[in-house]
Amino acid sequence: MTALVEKLKSDGNFIDAYIITKNELSRNPDNPDFFRDFIDLALEIAMYNITFDERKQYTNDANTALVLFSESAIINDDALSLIRETKNKIAQVVRAILQDEQNYLTAIDRAAQDENAENLNKLVQIYDTLQSCASQSEFDDILASIGDVEALLHKDKFSSEQEKAYEKLTKQYSQMISRKMEEINKAELLDYNKRAVVCFNDVFKAFKTEPSRYKDESSLKAIMTSKFFAFDTSKLFNESLVFYNHVYALVFQEVSDAMKYKLTEWALNTAKTAK
Repeated sequence: MTALVEKLKSDGNFIDAYIITKNELSRNPDNPDFFRDFIDLALEIAMYNITFDERKQYTNDANTALVLFSESAIINDDALSLIRETKNKIAQVVRAILQDEQNYLTAIDRAAQDENAENLNKLVQIYDTLQSCASQSEFDDILASIGDVEALLHKDKFSSEQEKAYEKLTKQYSQMISRKMEEINKAELLDYNKRAVVCFNDVFKAFKTEPSRYKDESSLKAIMTSKFFAFDTSKLFNESLVFYNHVYALVFQEVSDAMKYKLTEWALNTAKTAK
């Protein structure tokens, strides 16, 4: 080994030392000393804490050097012994790298599965919350939480048990979400109808008690657009719709022909803004 290579190694500059030993071997492919120096340094660096691809590249370089030396050197007992010894060294380092890589991947898989277990448990807890939610806003928040937790799952790292648990949860969630959507929609429609009927009754009582007041167009428009036409009839239950039609018929009967046209116009043009 040259003095420069020794100095670079003592300074911790193994990469430059490697470049030089590789250059020396390239120019003297049959030299056993250059060959031995290069192999020892290549395999030493291959065991450093660098990426597995980089470590494998150094063993590949060592194998390439072995082939080159085997083809270039004069084969005698010493050269043959060096070649055999080098093959064994390279094989040992390759096995060590593969074992390190397997341990690393196993640790990653284990960490991912631990995280999966934690997040699957969170999904179970969220499912319990979903069962008791009663409002659309709460339902939307829970769905967002489900999406956030599910995004953290490493599905490609599921264990067989986790795969089964996830499939079961997915099925349960699908059924529960459908049921909750139906329940919330029904509850909201019921509340909508209750408020609508109260407003329709306000109109009914107004026309029963003070019909003359609503001869005035502005008064008539105010009450009909805010308390009557603002409701979407497609959301009304049959019972509510019957009352709606009854009140509409009463109002329609009480107003003048000119106002009948106005009523129809307002009915068509009023935005369905009632909540």
